[in-house]
Order: sequence, then structure tokens, then C-alpha cells
Amino acid sequence: MAQPFRVPRSELADPTKLNRAVAVASRNVRGPGGVLVLFDADDDCPVELNAKLQGTVCDSRCRVEIVVANREFEAWFLASISALRQHDAVQPDAAYAGDPEQRRGAKEQLTKLMVSPYREVRHQPAFCSLIDLETTWRNSRSFRRLVSALQRLLEVEPPPWTL
Repeated sequence: MAQPFRVPRSELADPTKLNRAVAVASRNVRGPGGVLVLFDADDDCPVELNAKLQGTVCDSRCRVEIVVANREFEAWFLASISALRQHDAVQPDAAYAGDPEQRRGAKEQLTKLMVSPYREVRHQPAFCSLIDLETTWRNSRSFRRLVSALQRLLEVEPPPWTL
């Protein structure tokens, strides 16, 4: 896997800038795989935004999958908050009831479940390594979209917990 790189959301929502970013990323693809574009929907409809942008990507060097996290990427952490309790920054009794993708503010909700404020750069890598994939898949529609996109990019069978 190539090193991921960040592009502002405003650029990813613009078809010309999205294609430029995909072209840069696709230069690093070797063998099977492709480019995964992942960003927050914020207040946009993730299904509509995905459909609009997927049709504008025109890089034939590799496969490209676009995944739009419903509201915020951090909603996936809320969907698997019980697994994050093992991190020392998360309260040992942290729990989140309800649909983590229903409204914006996942970062703020996450901070309420932590002993110190949530910081993207500091906490995202650690939390990504701790989430329970099955629980997150069960609790988040946009995470299910991510799993499907990765299956297509990597040409692998679906995980058993998705069947």
C-alpha cells in the first residue's frame, strides 16, 4: 500500500481537482489494486455525491473507488466505540447509543467519550488499528460501502462476517 496523502475535501468534490489527485495517486499503484478516495460527506448525501463523482473519474491506469463517509469518518469510531476502550485516551465505560451517522458532530461526540480531547492526527491512526471491523460494518452503512470498495480494489472475497 502506498503512503496515503491528504487533499482538502473541497478539492475532492471538484471533478477536475479530483481527477488530478487520482492521477497523482495512481502513479504509485503497482500490480493489483487501485486508488481509494475517501472523504466526509459532511451535510451532503453520500450516495448522491459518490454517484456524481464516480462518473467523473477518468483515469484508466487503475481502478478507482470513491467512498464517502456519511457525515464524518469519525462516525466509524463511534460505531465501534466499545473496541476503542482499550486505548488509554478513551473512557473505560465509553458507549454510544443510536446511529453514529445520523447527524454531524462525531468528533465532538467522540471527545465526550474520551479523557482528553480528540485530535485527528494523534488519534486516527491508533483508533483505526483498534476498531472492530465486524461491529463497525454492522453499525455503519458507509463503512459497509468502504468494505465493498476494498473488496473490488483488492479482488478478494468478502469477509465472513459480511455474509
